[in-house]
Amino acid sequence: VEGLGDSEMALIAQALSDEIEQEAELIKASQAKQETVKGHIATHRLNQERLLKIEDNLKKIRSLIDKPEKSLTQKDVDEVFKKMEQISKLQLKKMAEKVFQKIKQIGVWRIILVMVSFLAALTTFFYTVWYIRLKKDEKIQYEKLKIKTAKEKEAEDAANEE
Repeated sequence: VEGLGDSEMALIAQALSDEIEQEAELIKASQAKQETVKGHIATHRLNQERLLKIEDNLKKIRSLIDKPEKSLTQKDVDEVFKKMEQISKLQLKKMAEKVFQKIKQIGVWRIILVMVSFLAALTTFFYTVWYIRLKKDEKIQYEKLKIKTAKEKEAEDAANEE
């Protein structure tokens, strides 16, 4: 921005730069807040929109810089690109730290414990269903055997009476 001098392009670039800084500060402030999971998701979506605005403004600044102007040197262009790259890296780093911090807060062990508990409950449920069906089948087979032996006994008694 400083390399553009006092031209109209410099004013436009300064306004875009100020907007980039404001959006970056809003993102930093929103990441510093402790929120619920739903709030964090909403903030993340809003921050993604803000990052898109920042990227759009960076593209506009780059297009201003790419226009040939006598007062602009290669060194100035390199400085602007370095600063833009630093801003992008800073935002990505902050977002990654925030996501991993949320995972740490939840706790990996808690997630594993919930999964194991769920599997134990599921196993218990299926074992109980299997056991009940097994007992019903045994009862049915016992009744059939009882009826069969009763018929055999009646046939034997009838044969003895003759």
